[in-house]
This record gives sequence, C-alpha cells and structure tokens, in this order.
Amino acid sequence: MRGVRVYSWSQFESKAFGGFWYELKKKSLYHFTNLSSAWSSLWPSMIGTYLLVKWAENKMHNSHLSHRD
Repeated sequence: MRGVRVYSWSQFESKAFGGFWYELKKKSLYHFTNLSSAWSSLWPSMIGTYLLVKWAENKMHNSHLSHRD
C-alpha cells in the first residue's frame, strides 16, 4: 500500500525508536536540514549580488566625482 503509514506502538518499537518523540524529532530535523541546505545554497548568490551592487555603487560614485567641475 503506497502512501499509507502504519503506526504500531509495541514495546519493541518504543525501545528501538524512542516512541512518539522519535517521529517528532525526525520530522523537525528533516525540515531544519531542508532549510539549512537551502540557506547554504543561497549564500553564494546573495554574496555575489551584494558585491555586484557595491561595485556598481562605487563605480557610479567615482564616475560622478570625475565629472565634477
């Protein structure tokens, strides 16, 4: 059966997997690792965009200074 999750709370499973808290911890860690991997994959583009904007600001500033007077 696909897409159906069967929960059985036998004593053996509670000992092996830590009971209800195992599932809760697994779901929270899954979401945390997804978010952290998304952030780590976004860092290069965010830093690159920031540096590009700073470079353009500096170039425009120097251009305005050279055309003054």
